[in-house]
Amino acid sequence: MSSQQQSLTVLISATPGWGHINAAAGAVSALLKTGYHRLVYLLEESFAGKLAPLGFEELLYSNAEVNAQGKKVTRSAGEKQADDLLVSRMFGPDSPEEKMRTMVAYLDGPLRLADIAVLDQALKRAISSVAPDVIFYDGNACPPAIHYSGVPWVRVLSNAPLMYAQDESLPPGASGMFALLF
Repeated sequence: MSSQQQSLTVLISATPGWGHINAAAGAVSALLKTGYHRLVYLLEESFAGKLAPLGFEELLYSNAEVNAQGKKVTRSAGEKQADDLLVSRMFGPDSPEEKMRTMVAYLDGPLRLADIAVLDQALKRAISSVAPDVIFYDGNACPPAIHYSGVPWVRVLSNAPLMYAQDESLPPGASGMFALLF
């Protein structure tokens, strides 16, 4: 690293599911390898201890659910998102078109919006405490805390890039359909 390059503090966050978290970690891994930059990964607490061994500084937030008896429900990493996807019928015998409709309804529905609201509050706190030079986010919706932070940010959608591709030769994103490319 030359003396003219500065060390960056990068705040990384993702939708709390293994696919998004691993993809984001991989996307910024070149920065880890330099040993020069501070990489702070904001994680839902069920992911605690999973990325620190790779060299990330973990910053945890709680998205805990409370059961009918008022006790905190403990889930393993990614279990909540997996359960939400099953409840929303993203997997099963439905047609690709129905799954696409279900996916859109899930992404705009109360389960996801509540999770995004919790993540948004955690991001506000993280941005304030970490003071990042740049934010890297992997998820379907960019939380307002990132968008309005005034900090440069990069957003990717690792799980379904076709969601944002508008081309008649491509199938609709999240449809499960494939394109015949000749």
